[in-house]
Amino acid sequence: MEHIEFRILGPLEILVGGAPIRVGGPKERALLTLLALDTGEILSPDRLIEGLWGEAPPASAMKTLQTYVAHLRRALEQGAPGARPRILTRARGYLLDAPSEDIDAGRFERLVAEGRLALGERRYQAASNVLRQALSLWRGSALADLDADGAAQAEIARLDEERLRALEARIDADLGCGAHADVVPELQRLVAVHPLRETLRAQLMLALYRSGRQAEALDAYQRARALLVQELGIEPGPTLRRLEEQILRQDSALDRNAEPADVHSTPGAEELLQTAHVALARYDWRGAHDALTRADATRPLDPEHLERLAEAAWWGGRGEDCIAARERAYAGYFEQGDVSGSARAAIGLAEDHFHMGAFAVCRGWIGRAERLLQGVGQTVEYGHLLRVKTTIAFDLDGNTDLALDLAAETLAIGLAVGERDLQVIALQDKGRILVNLGSLAEGMSLIDEAMAATVGDELGPYATGVAYCNTIITCESLADYNRAGEWTEAMLRWCERHARSGFPGVCRVFQAEILRLRGRWRDAEETARRAAAELEHVVPFYAGEAWYEVGETRRRIGDLAAAEEAFRRAHALGREPSPGLALLRLAQGDVDAAFSLIRETVQQQAEHSLNRMRNLPAQVEIALAAGDLGVAHSSLDEMLETSARFGSSVMAAACAQAEGAIRLVEAAPLEAAERVREAVRLWRKAELPYEVACAQLLLARSYRDAGDRERATLEENAARASYDALGAAADLR
Repeated sequence: MEHIEFRILGPLEILVGGAPIRVGGPKERALLTLLALDTGEILSPDRLIEGLWGEAPPASAMKTLQTYVAHLRRALEQGAPGARPRILTRARGYLLDAPSEDIDAGRFERLVAEGRLALGERRYQAASNVLRQALSLWRGSALADLDADGAAQAEIARLDEERLRALEARIDADLGCGAHADVVPELQRLVAVHPLRETLRAQLMLALYRSGRQAEALDAYQRARALLVQELGIEPGPTLRRLEEQILRQDSALDRNAEPADVHSTPGAEELLQTAHVALARYDWRGAHDALTRADATRPLDPEHLERLAEAAWWGGRGEDCIAARERAYAGYFEQGDVSGSARAAIGLAEDHFHMGAFAVCRGWIGRAERLLQGVGQTVEYGHLLRVKTTIAFDLDGNTDLALDLAAETLAIGLAVGERDLQVIALQDKGRILVNLGSLAEGMSLIDEAMAATVGDELGPYATGVAYCNTIITCESLADYNRAGEWTEAMLRWCERHARSGFPGVCRVFQAEILRLRGRWRDAEETARRAAAELEHVVPFYAGEAWYEVGETRRRIGDLAAAEEAFRRAHALGREPSPGLALLRLAQGDVDAAFSLIRETVQQQAEHSLNRMRNLPAQVEIALAAGDLGVAHSSLDEMLETSARFGSSVMAAACAQAEGAIRLVEAAPLEAAERVREAVRLWRKAELPYEVACAQLLLARSYRDAGDRERATLEENAARASYDALGAAADLR
C-alpha cells in the first residue's frame, strides 16, 4: 500500500507514493488543510464551517460541508486505491486519521525539537543538519489555502513564528560550527525583513565580530538602537546591550571554541520528560512515546519512565517496543532490589504476551511474579497478579469455577488496599463469569455497575479500556446489542471529554460491529480497518476480528472478492472465518463447501456455548440449502435451549427465523409466516435493519407459498427498500 503524505506548509499538496494527486477546489483544499492541522482530533462542523466561511456562513453551509467531505473522500480513494479511509465521521464531527509524521507540519515540529536538543548539547553540526531538514519542508506561506485574515489567523501566525525561531536556532548552530562569515549575508537580509527582532540583530553582531569586522558589529548595534528608540520608544534589551559591552572589551567568551564531544544534557532530558508527562495526562500516546524515546536517547530512562514508555507504546500499537521497554524496566527494578517494581513489570509483561498470543511466555512471567510476591501479603501488585490469573483461568483455560474464586479474591484485595481500578475490573470479571454460568441478571448487574464507574471517570485509561471491551464482548456473546450500543454511546462521550479521537485498539473492533449491526456500514468498515492497522502488532487475534468485520460488511454490500480477502486475512491472524466465509460460499452457490465449513466450525465449539450459538443460525440456513433437514432441526433445538437459558431477545429472533425457514421448507407456509412475523418484530425491537430486511424477505416467501400475494408484495417491497437504503447488493437479496 503506497504511503500518503499531507503537506500544509505552503499550498496544500497530497502525495501518494511521492506523486501528487488532485484534491478539488479552494474550499475543499481549505477543509483538508483544517483537518490536517489537527490530525487525529475530532473537529466539529461548527468549527469547520467557521474555518471555511468565517462569521457569515451561507445557509447551506452544513450540507455543503458534507458535500466537500464526500468529494475529498472520493479524491483520496481515487488517488490511493486500496488505502484505508483517512477522513472519518464521528458522533460530533470529522477527523483526519493520519499520524503526525504523515503531515509536514508534524514532521517539522519533531525535527525542530531534535535540532534544539542537539543544539543544547553543543552538537552544532548535527543541529544544523536537522534544522535545515526541518526548514526545507516549507514551500511557501503556512496554510496557504486558508484565509490569512480568518479563523486560522492565529494558527498561521504561530507556524510562521515557529519557522522563524527554527531559522534562528539553525543560525546559532552554524555559528557554533564556525560558519560566521557564511551567515552574515543571510542575517543582513533577515534583519531587513524583520528589523525589530533582536535575536537576529544579536546574531548579526556576533557573526560580524567573529569575522573580524568589529566596527561593523558595533555599528549594527547602534542602528538597532536607533530603530527601537524611533519606532517603539524603548532601549535595546539586555542581550543586545550585554553583547555590545562584550564586543567593546573584546571578551574572549565571544570567540568560537572548538566543538566539544557529545555530552548528555540533563535540562534537555528533563524538558522531554516533562513533555511526556503532559502528553500522558491527556492520553496523547504518540506524543508521549516520541518524547520518552528521545529522552531515552539523551539519557537512559529509569525503570519508572520505562514503564510509562511501555504504556505509550502499547496504546500506540507498538507491541515489540512495549515489551522491550517493560523488559528493561523489570531488569532495572530487579537490579535495584525493588520487589514491588519488579513484580509490577513482570505482571505487565504477562499481560503483554497474553495479548500477543504468546501464552507460554505469559505463564512464565506469571510464575516469576508469583515467586517475587511470595509471602508479601495483600498488596496492589498481588491483586493485579490475581487479576491476570483470573483472565487466564476464564478466557484461556475455561475454568470458570477457579476464575470466579480468583475474581472474588481480587475484589477483596482491591477493597483492602483501596485500588479503584482493581475493584472495578474484578467486579466486572465476576459479572462476566456469572453470565457464562447462566446467572444472567446478577452478572449483567455487576457489569453495568462497573461500566458506570468507568464512564464516571473513576479509572485509569487501561482499566477503562479493559472494562469497555469486556462489556462489549459479553453483550456480543449474548447478542444484547441494545446494551452494547448504549454503553458504546456513553464511551463516545467519555472519549470526547478527554479529547480522544476514538476507541483504542480492541475497543474499536467492537464499535465496528455495533456500527455494522446498526446499518452504518461505511463507518463500520472505516473503524474496523483502522482497528486492524492498530492491532496487528499488539493483539493479532483482535486484528483478525477487525478483518472479520470488514469481511462481513463487504459480504453484505456484495463485494464478494473483497469479503473473501478480508476473511482470509482474519484467518491468517487466528480468527475463525466462519460463519461469514461459509455464508460467502453459499452466496457464491458452492453449497457443499459452505456446509463443510459451517459444520466443522460448529463441531469445534462446546455444545450450548455462547460462541457456538453465533454459528447455529448459519448452519440452519446452509443445511436447508443442502437439503439436510436433520442437521437443521438439531441446530434449531440447540438454539432454543441456549436462548431459553440466557433469555436474549435477539437469540429468540434468530430462533424464530430459523424455525420459520424450516417450516417453509416443510411446506407449512402459514406456520412459517407466524414464526417469521415474530422474528421481524424482535429484530425491529433490537434495531437491526439488515436482519429485519432478511426476515421480511423470508416472510414474503411464506405469504407467497400460502397464496397471499398482497401481503407477499408488501413485505418484499419493504425488504427491498431497506436493502436499497443499506446499500446491500442485489445478488444478496
